[in-house]
Amino acid sequence: MASNIGIIILAAGSASRMGTPKQLLKIKNQTLLERVIGTAINSSIGEVCVVLGANSSLIEHHLAEVHDKIHIITNKNWQQGMSSSIQAGLRFFLKNKGRGMEGMLVLLADQPLISVSLLSSFYTTFLINKEAIITATYAGTLGVPTLYSAAFFEDILILKSHQGAKKVIYNNIDKVIKIDFPNGAVDLDTLEDYQRFLEKF
Repeated sequence: MASNIGIIILAAGSASRMGTPKQLLKIKNQTLLERVIGTAINSSIGEVCVVLGANSSLIEHHLAEVHDKIHIITNKNWQQGMSSSIQAGLRFFLKNKGRGMEGMLVLLADQPLISVSLLSSFYTTFLINKEAIITATYAGTLGVPTLYSAAFFEDILILKSHQGAKKVIYNNIDKVIKIDFPNGAVDLDTLEDYQRFLEKF
């Protein structure tokens, strides 16, 4: 395991458009969040930190089976946006793993088609490009998953609440390496999205 890489899974949102905590939507016999956590663990890239926010107690209760395999933290400022949850996860790793940390891989709880092979491609690309930002590209945009080299940690930590982490990507576009992930466009924001996903996949 590459213990100098931290995996941060963002699961702090309230899923207001869904009307229910989407982290707990079932796909086969797993919740959506458990599915992403399992993929992260099985990738063996590094330790996994799940950042909760809204409905944190309810969601944590459903993670009992994997509790000893991951770190769980609660971002009390989750309403300030996704960047605050990334910062919370990064601060956790820096506090517990020190400045020897070489990179941070950010995942979303609502991208059900993330695979071990995809995450492995991020990691192998990182091994030969340790000063880069490695990010997924889909639907004409850049997005998560994204693996940030430690060279960009300070840029992430100084983001204001209204600024997304994409600001760091676009401010350093010459350091960006893109990995195609067409299924990254599949996320679950509404019950209609969820039903379509179940029907298709």
